Amino acid sequence: MSVTFLIERHPSGHVVAERRWFDLDAMEWRIIPPRRDLENHSEDFDFGYEGSSPAQLALALLADALDDDARALLHHQGFKHAVVARWAAPPAPCKIEITRLGIVRVVEKIERYGWRKVTQQFSRDRDYADNFIGLSAFRTRK
Repeated sequence: MSVTFLIERHPSGHVVAERRWFDLDAMEWRIIPPRRDLENHSEDFDFGYEGSSPAQLALALLADALDDDARALLHHQGFKHAVVARWAAPPAPCKIEITRLGIVRVVEKIERYGWRKVTQQFSRDRDYADNFIGLSAFRTRK
């Protein structure tokens, strides 16, 4: 089964994250919860800077992708710095798609080298980072 996460900034500026999974027969999706039960950074999601709303998005993505709340809590700030904050914050609307495998690979890299080194490496070579993560970003048409 293939799992991706779609993060969408709507024309209003509101950001929604959903989990999509595919198998041979069908595609299913669901909105991912913000996981404020683990830590309450913000009432909403956002990306493109190092604030509380990107932290909430990072936590929600990791909790869902890793299926391990303790590990998500431990690494969500590093994931925010290395990945979520680097996503360009274009004007609405836009979509970002990231694979579950990409999220897991980034967390493993953070566990091995620390989030500061991973952030520096991703900042130096954006193409490498996007390919490593399995990221695609695109603007939607009005």
